[in-house]
Amino acid sequence: PSCSGKSVIWAMLRASTMKAGTTVKIEVLSPKAMAKEDLLGGLDRDTREWKDGVLISAARNAATSDSKYWIVCDGDIDPEWVEGLNS
Repeated sequence: PSCSGKSVIWAMLRASTMKAGTTVKIEVLSPKAMAKEDLLGGLDRDTREWKDGVLISAARNAATSDSKYWIVCDGDIDPEWVEGLNS
């Protein structure tokens, strides 16, 4: 539910993890603020080349990071963009 403190909880968890000496990089996304293609990426119709979306770019950054890396999708869950994560 909205206004239940979810954003405060992950921010506090990050702060306590960093106090314990572990660096945590964080990338906060608002999936509903962008089109599905901007979020997940897509195929260019002219060149047939794949263009990564914001979420895919964040996942690639997390995979190559030496420290802990959190990708937080902050906001309401929309079945349309969640369906894209399944495929």
